[in-house]
Amino acid sequence: MSRITANVKHSSKPCFPAWGIMLIKSLELKKIKSYSEETIDFFEGINGICGENGHGKTTILEAIGYALFDFLPFNHGDFLRHGEKSGFVAVTVEGKDEIEYTINRKIGSGSDYFIRTPVGEIKGKKDVQHGLQAICSEVSGQKKNCQHF
Repeated sequence: MSRITANVKHSSKPCFPAWGIMLIKSLELKKIKSYSEETIDFFEGINGICGENGHGKTTILEAIGYALFDFLPFNHGDFLRHGEKSGFVAVTVEGKDEIEYTINRKIGSGSDYFIRTPVGEIKGKKDVQHGLQAICSEVSGQKKNCQHF
């Protein structure tokens, strides 16, 4: 798979009023659809992903959506690589506080959902979702970081 990148200027205004800007730094996939094990790095600006049909471009977007927003447009079993009982997605982001966080999601047997922060881990679906909002949200113009969870 090849990747095309180009730098662009970002607006200082967030796309969503309740969410700030969050930079996706990397995506790690293990036993997910066509990926046995792969790490994809992203860079500031626009990142293009190109490749032939059926080679995993959409899977990259689905994995990010699943880790960050708990969204899959199909059954969890269909997200796993053929013949596998479990898989793993990790998305590393840089929050508004300029700290890196890794959102880990295990799929299948022994499912798990947690955020690895510089000061520890946040576990459990509700706490992870609350943590994700805190990483990239603004409250009264003040930045939040992992120490406020």
